[in-house]
Amino acid sequence: MFKSAEQRRACFWKLNNRFSVSNSAIIDGSNRLSVAMLSKLVTDPDKISAIMNDDGWIACDKYDGMRTFAVINNDRVEMFNPRHEPENYSFKFADISKDLLEKYRDRQPAILDGEVRCVVNGRDDVHAVIGMLNTDDPEKLDADQKVHPPQYVLFDIIEIDDNDVSKHPLEERLGILEDSLGKNTKNVMFGECVYEDKNDFVDNIMREEKEGVVFKDLSSGYEFGGRSGSWVKYKKHDDDTFVVYGLERGSGKNSDKMGSLLIGEYKDGMFIERGKVGTGFTDEERRRIWEKYGSQAGDKIILPEGKRFGIDVRFMETDSRGGLRHPRAEKIREDISVSDGSEMSKRYVHNDSVVKKPEHVDIMLVGNKYNVKFRGVEKDIDPSSLNHDIDSRLRKKMLDGTRLNEYDLNEVTMMSIMDAFDEE
Repeated sequence: MFKSAEQRRACFWKLNNRFSVSNSAIIDGSNRLSVAMLSKLVTDPDKISAIMNDDGWIACDKYDGMRTFAVINNDRVEMFNPRHEPENYSFKFADISKDLLEKYRDRQPAILDGEVRCVVNGRDDVHAVIGMLNTDDPEKLDADQKVHPPQYVLFDIIEIDDNDVSKHPLEERLGILEDSLGKNTKNVMFGECVYEDKNDFVDNIMREEKEGVVFKDLSSGYEFGGRSGSWVKYKKHDDDTFVVYGLERGSGKNSDKMGSLLIGEYKDGMFIERGKVGTGFTDEERRRIWEKYGSQAGDKIILPEGKRFGIDVRFMETDSRGGLRHPRAEKIREDISVSDGSEMSKRYVHNDSVVKKPEHVDIMLVGNKYNVKFRGVEKDIDPSSLNHDIDSRLRKKMLDGTRLNEYDLNEVTMMSIMDAFDEE
């Protein structure tokens, strides 16, 4: 471990962050590290049951982090996401890089596959990892990593000792990986896999509301960019009814129809946005909804209270920012009026009289506080003064440094910000 943050920055921060590994990133004459082996989503309970009862498959925890290749070569570590333009970010995870170099110093070149994760409130939070990758402030990076230390969880190996092992069966590759990795550290560790009692393992994953499970065929080779079904992911689905408060025009073949619906829900008297759903609709449904509700000019339309309706949505889970993961429309519920007082719509009752939309307001996330400018006055608002759902939604919108105004926020969010502003 580095003895101080200053030593870490001195050793790593000034590294060239462009991808530069040459020979070890080239396998069989072609650079295949731009694509990782992918898992295929399976929702059929019968197929999952068959896999769980097959001794030729293992079950692994599905982490919610940043997929990362690590290349150790010439006494240097490079880490990058195989789905994006190869850009080395090992200097952002200095302790991980140091451990990798110590473990594989005598096994170079080596190429590893895994996930960089951060645990926040007992659950993986990919946004914490993204925040570390996006920051250019080394002091902030150090502070964030002290609160939520990043970990590199390894689950496959592609090359070691300058030998390509990607064609070896997974069972053999895992043995090579575990043997070469040795003892886990708090920064680098071997990914959890279960060979027996897979049913109990899956039940525990679902009970703990983790990301999901990946089943892997022990006889399979490493398939760069492939979704052949040798790796299968299984996630828990949830179903709920939400309010449709707006719609967006589609693109391409759907440019003259609805592309997606903006959805949310009323909770404790507040309207909480849950993102948008753009799959699960027929062409006829897209056309009819757009003709009925999208007659106004523009590509994005916000529906007034009296025209909002319901929708049944199937989704994987709610992420740490309050949005729905992988939502899919199940049924459009125009039979639900959000203001008709029926038993089903009571959850959507909202008192417009308490909402007062102010004039121009400007808000930006600075450090861990919201910088708000209103009526010529500038104040920093502590997130603890806001509703948790509102705080999560605002952070999601501002991850990239975006500055928002009154037109970017719904009325309840605006009112909450103004209440916190007045209390400062």
